Amino acid sequence: MRSTPDTTLIFWQLSGALIFSLVGVGANTAGWAPMDMQALFALCLLGIVAMMAHLLVSRSLKLADAATVVPLQYTLLFWAVVFGWMFFGDTPRWTVLLGAALIVASGLFIFFREQQLKRLRPEIVEVL
Repeated sequence: MRSTPDTTLIFWQLSGALIFSLVGVGANTAGWAPMDMQALFALCLLGIVAMMAHLLVSRSLKLADAATVVPLQYTLLFWAVVFGWMFFGDTPRWTVLLGAALIVASGLFIFFREQQLKRLRPEIVEVL
């Protein structure tokens, strides 16, 4: 993937998401209502920010090892809880928090294990 251009990666990922989204929209058109300008603006802004975030994540995975980059994405769990509480009044159940903690702990374990393996066998990293 490192040799694939960023635009190619993003194009095919977004195309796949579009196709699956259209299938979902076709099944749920009964409750659809037109958007006002404020909602349309917010949706467009969300699309731009999400596309840029997606592009930056893909780029970061090309520049660094996945074992280094991916644990940083676990902050998304934290922000999802914070924004869910702030904007929607959602309080996560203990099972959700336990699952999130398990995901973060396993990711951190992999991150630290990879760092230790790099220190023990630096010649393997140079080959990859």
